[in-house]
Amino acid sequence: MAIYYLGATCLNGDGVPKDAAKAAQYFRQSAERGYAKAQLWLSLRYENGDGVKKDLVQAWMWIHLAAMQGNKTADAHQATLELSMTPEQIKAAEALADGWKKREESKPGETPQKAEDPERKAEKRIQID
Repeated sequence: MAIYYLGATCLNGDGVPKDAAKAAQYFRQSAERGYAKAQLWLSLRYENGDGVKKDLVQAWMWIHLAAMQGNKTADAHQATLELSMTPEQIKAAEALADGWKKREESKPGETPQKAEDPERKAEKRIQID
């Protein structure tokens, strides 16, 4: 999750020069580890060509993975993204997402982990304490 925050810092220029390409790299590293917020933000980078080459297929794949983890923003935006895509692009993105999920599920000795949102974690702590 810390990698995600490095991406957000680079994207916003909080204490460092703004660097969209570096932000996208950090978002990707975090997204590949299963953090839904990073998957959402990486998707937005691909959708807008911000720090990466614009690629609606990659954008859809990452937003879909985030939506599958219950990220409501990703779920709502996925339909909007599809409006700017061709049926062929959507089909290619679905295949890419399916391949990604299968690859993650088949890693030996590992199970894909859903990184918990820090706000939800804090809410749970408060309820327990």
